[in-house]
Amino acid sequence: GRPGTQRLRLRTTNGSSLIAVSGTPAGATVTVDAQVAGISEPAEVEDAREPRDYASAIHRDGDLWRVDCDGIARHWQVETVDSRRGTDVIVSSDEGTWVLHRENVVRSAADDDGSGDGTLTSPMPGTVIALSAADGDRVEAGDPVLVVEAMKMEHTLRAPTAGVVEYHVAAGSQVSTEVALATVVPDED
Repeated sequence: GRPGTQRLRLRTTNGSSLIAVSGTPAGATVTVDAQVAGISEPAEVEDAREPRDYASAIHRDGDLWRVDCDGIARHWQVETVDSRRGTDVIVSSDEGTWVLHRENVVRSAADDDGSGDGTLTSPMPGTVIALSAADGDRVEAGDPVLVVEAMKMEHTLRAPTAGVVEYHVAAGSQVSTEVALATVVPDED
């Protein structure tokens, strides 16, 4: 199948951007200021910017990450740290250092990229490092269901709807892109 799309919001002291990443680390499309259908929070004025797509690739280069973006290569030092607010990503290069606060964007099951069946899939190859509920637990829309670590970043997958969690993997499982990790069986109306 086609690689999944991960949506997140990166916040800095200067504002925030909606980011959509699809593809693999070796060949991804990154859309900055993406328009996200079914967003669970009210649209903000800053979301009205025109989206821009970037052809990107990321590779480990010693202690640094090499990011090729639209044919321009840059080297970055990347560190993730847990904070009271969640996960912060510190990126540094010769151009400066930025602290980004990462928030996954919760989408509704009606989002055009979603399966609509409550299935959560891995955004990229990685390792399941945590199950946030027990199999059979009831969760609300937006609740964390599990965490996948990929490329030294943690990706929290959240319930697209209220319902009961059914896990298809265990903590420690190695997973590839688009593998069904859990299903949130929606509440019956």
